[in-house]
Amino acid sequence: MTEHTEIVVPSAPPAPDNEETKQEDEEIVVEEKIVAAANEENTDHAAIEVEEGKKQGEPPKVTVHTSKPTPSLTREKKPCGTSTCCMLAFDIIAVVSLFLMSIFFICGAAALQPGGEPVGFFVVASLLFLTKASIEVHKRKFNGVLDIAFSSLGIGAGFFWFVASFFVKPSLESGPFGGLWIVGTMFNLTLITFDIVMVYRSPANYLFHAIALALEWLANLMFMAGAAKLLSSYESPFYASYCDYKDYAGLIISGAIMYFLYAIFYTLKLFLKGVTFTVQVSRSVPGSEE
Repeated sequence: MTEHTEIVVPSAPPAPDNEETKQEDEEIVVEEKIVAAANEENTDHAAIEVEEGKKQGEPPKVTVHTSKPTPSLTREKKPCGTSTCCMLAFDIIAVVSLFLMSIFFICGAAALQPGGEPVGFFVVASLLFLTKASIEVHKRKFNGVLDIAFSSLGIGAGFFWFVASFFVKPSLESGPFGGLWIVGTMFNLTLITFDIVMVYRSPANYLFHAIALALEWLANLMFMAGAAKLLSSYESPFYASYCDYKDYAGLIISGAIMYFLYAIFYTLKLFLKGVTFTVQVSRSVPGSEE
């Protein structure tokens, strides 16, 4: 759809026949005025119409017909995930998933007792972690292949945790759970270590991001210690005691609490990005100080 505008440019009066040079100069001036008028209107197309004066001695009327496209009534749609609204929605979903995941892990670990039903809690918590990991992959897809590859480890960790959740039992006879849980935790620790390195290599070191990663690293370390305790008790059930069960469940609960704290600092990292810290490394040559 285009918008038409008419610009009337007064031209110079007709020159006498015996002054050809002066007439050519006046025609050049008229053409310059036409070009200037078209440029002022920021047009894409201009048509010139010259109309002779109706009365004798009246200068000819020069009309410039211009057209320019009108702005579109509908905004250009961007792919989902690139606009600010989409990113904010993804961030909110990730935060809610983290808080719910930590709560379900705490409830599931507390249900690791005779008569308890921890499977449902662990399955839901693993699915929530998979949701958060998938959002991270989507957010990092514009950062390059390396970021995509390492962030995909989070999806692998969530998958192993999800499968392991079906083998968890309210006893020390959960060997498959312990093995699968350790594999998923190792994937997570690899991803977190990569993120920590990238935080210290980036020009802007965000404080809350660094604290959140440290808490997540500790949470996975607790998860790994709990699964290792389970495997050691599973291999020698004759020597296992109720205290071993309490240690195993307690380590899982400690990791879940760490994840709850991680969710808090993850939220602060998203909405308080102006808080940064600086790392300075200085070397002193022996003998340089007197």
